[in-house]
Amino acid sequence: MENIFDDETDCKRILREVTLMRKLKHPFVVELVELLYPENPASFDTLYVVMEYAESDLKKIIKSNINLEMQHTQHIIYNLLCAVKYLHESNVLHRDLKPANVLINEDCTVKLCDYGLARSISGIDSAAMILSNADKEKDEGAGGDGDSGDTSGNSLGTGGSSDANQALEDFSTNALAQVNQSSPGEGRA
Repeated sequence: MENIFDDETDCKRILREVTLMRKLKHPFVVELVELLYPENPASFDTLYVVMEYAESDLKKIIKSNINLEMQHTQHIIYNLLCAVKYLHESNVLHRDLKPANVLINEDCTVKLCDYGLARSISGIDSAAMILSNADKEKDEGAGGDGDSGDTSGNSLGTGGSSDANQALEDFSTNALAQVNQSSPGEGRA
C-alpha cells in the first residue's frame, strides 16, 4: 500500500483493515501473516501487508468457463456463511461482501478478505439495542422467558427474524450433509 497518508479516508480504512485482520482468527477469514515495518518510522509512506495465499477469487471463478458442481457451490456458500457468522459474532460488519472479496482455493476453501469498509459495532451506542432486539426475537421464537441460555450463535446480531436465522441454519446443515455424503472417488470439495 503506497502513499498511505495522502488521503485521510484511505488512511483510516487501512488502519481499520490491519487492526481487524490482526484480531480476527478463523479458518474462513484471510489471515494476516506479517506486517513489514518500515526502516524509517518517522518518514515512511508505504506499508507492506503479507496475507495468506489464495489461488483466485470468486469473481474470477464466476467469469471463467469453470463449471462448479452443486456440491462445490454448496461448500463455498457454507464456508462463506460460516465466515460471516464468525464476523457477526465478533461484532464486525463487513459491509463490502462481493465475489471479488471472497478468495478461493482449488479445494473450494473460502477466505473472506478486504476489511477496509468493515465496522465494529461494539463501539456503537445502538449496538446494544441491535443485539438485544435480536436476542429478544430469538427468545420469543423459541417461546422462552427471555433467558434461554442459548449460546449456539443462531442470531447473527443483525436484527433479522428468527425465521431467517432458522432457514440459514437449515440450509447450512443440508449443504454440509450433502458435501459430507460425497464418495471418496468423486473428489470431495
